[in-house]
Amino acid sequence: MDFQEHPGRTELSRPLVAADAGIDPHRLVTLCCEHAGNDPLSVSLVIPVEDESRPWSESAASAERLLHNADVLLGAAGIHLEEVIVTDGAGQELDELVRCGGFDALLICAGDEATSSAVLPLAARLARAHGLAVLKDSDPPGHTGWLRRVVGSFTHWPSL
Repeated sequence: MDFQEHPGRTELSRPLVAADAGIDPHRLVTLCCEHAGNDPLSVSLVIPVEDESRPWSESAASAERLLHNADVLLGAAGIHLEEVIVTDGAGQELDELVRCGGFDALLICAGDEATSSAVLPLAARLARAHGLAVLKDSDPPGHTGWLRRVVGSFTHWPSL
């Protein structure tokens, strides 16, 4: 099974992490640490924004705050941040990163249902299409599991 809600301990050395801009960066780092093996962990990070063409939006400001805080916390945890993509999902950069990045898996750290980005299910679909496992953290308080429903439905779609 590619999608695991509470996966136990899946050891990774180079995951791609897709995280909503409004999540607590401690949660993102905890998710990474839960999947770290004995080798040093290196992650690449995808942070969705509403509209990439509007650089001074609240969405972009939230992404910048998450990036800054996550970078500090990941470094303190001994996790190397390799690459960061801030995207609205409209371009090809996400597909190229998933396809050519050489990742172990996609880790998803979603916000609550009302604020979570549509880029996360897109990332999950692309990861599945390229043979990556899709793992997510446990649902935060108030989260009804929309990602489980959306990602699960992609397993029945033909590969692109």
